[in-house]
Amino acid sequence: MRRFLRDARRGLGPMPHVGPHPGVPIALVLIAIGAAAGAQRGGLSGSGLGALFMMSCILPILLIAAADRARLSDRITKNCAVSSTG
Repeated sequence: MRRFLRDARRGLGPMPHVGPHPGVPIALVLIAIGAAAGAQRGGLSGSGLGALFMMSCILPILLIAAADRARLSDRITKNCAVSSTG
């Protein structure tokens, strides 16, 4: 679990071989949409609940993809190092 979270944290940022994570801005927009929808129904507390609901749906997918991106970048780095040495 600790390795997964470390890889996910690295994968959320720009990686050397795969670039920046394209899902981060999309996730932020979707969470904001959930907050806006919640705010229409319940004001400030509804906004928080809407954002929490969207985070519970979107963040697991985003973190899984981020960890996968970090591991892919690591594999590419390893393959480049092996091919350049021999």
